[in-house]
Amino acid sequence: VNKCVTTDAKHAGNVLILVGPTQDAMGGSHFEQINGIQAGVASSLPVTDLAQGPALAHAVATLIGESFVQSAHDVSDGGLLCAVAEMLIGASGESPIGAELDLAHVHADATIAAFCESPSRYVLEVSPDNLEAIGRHLGELPWTRIGTLTNSGRLVWQNHCDLSVSELTTAWRGTLDW
Repeated sequence: VNKCVTTDAKHAGNVLILVGPTQDAMGGSHFEQINGIQAGVASSLPVTDLAQGPALAHAVATLIGESFVQSAHDVSDGGLLCAVAEMLIGASGESPIGAELDLAHVHADATIAAFCESPSRYVLEVSPDNLEAIGRHLGELPWTRIGTLTNSGRLVWQNHCDLSVSELTTAWRGTLDW
């Protein structure tokens, strides 16, 4: 209990990393449910790697246990962009937390980078001072830096989106406030 990590973003200046591989598979995703099969977007189903999946979960648990992680969120329904949005929505404090993202190293296709629901992936908020040690702990497991937390109160992903956390909160809670 003393080592529990919540999903809410904590501090501007911290780094967001993605741990786990992004597959070229959008089948069954929320994106596909809303948009149908899109030309150029892989419609195959993601596959769970029964060796790497548990290794990734164990590595993330170890990083949390060693206090390297300030917040963590699984990448599932809605994909990576949704996971980061939920981390920002959950943040509380005197000034709103925002994020500036660069998903170029996640996948060459921006749609897949943002909305793919590949299993065994985690977004971790970490101190930039700990990136080297985290890299050593993860070893050969796939991970990449995806952005930085800011005090802007906005989710900015290059030229793809620039939304206030207030807008994200309204959209996220909209289905709950009836």
